Amino acid sequence: MRETLVALGLAVLGVPTLARTALQTESSWRDPSPHQVRWGSVGESTMNSVIRRAITVDARVKRNFAGIHVPVLAIDQTQRPFERVAAEYDIRNEQQRAALRQEYTAVRLMYKRWQQDLLAAIPAARIVELPGANVYMFLSNEADVLREIRAFAATLPR
Repeated sequence: MRETLVALGLAVLGVPTLARTALQTESSWRDPSPHQVRWGSVGESTMNSVIRRAITVDARVKRNFAGIHVPVLAIDQTQRPFERVAAEYDIRNEQQRAALRQEYTAVRLMYKRWQQDLLAAIPAARIVELPGANVYMFLSNEADVLREIRAFAATLPR
């Protein structure tokens, strides 16, 4: 079920190759066995290269939402408050704090830009933010995602 929802969502966003690639089992995303621990490293990334590209490279390209003429639910991973993020780092001076804040702000602006682009094309789109969710938010925040999908589905015409 979850894999189907992911593939459907990616296909709707116009990423059919990524949608096909996303049809992996949940256990393959959670399985740490391919990692080889060596001197503080967890080894090579096991993330599929197509998914990695969609997250890192394709994310910088403005999507064309003009062809979407159906109700839209966008569930976004967002940052936790800055102080909670900063608490995870060993910040030793104000220069390091400023650098972290600069990165934090840049990421926040990227999320906002994506949301503004979506709302500019589809003003009725419903955007839900999940602070602290990871890339696989349907795993890290499964209850939140299911709640939002159910609430959204209840608003659709029958």
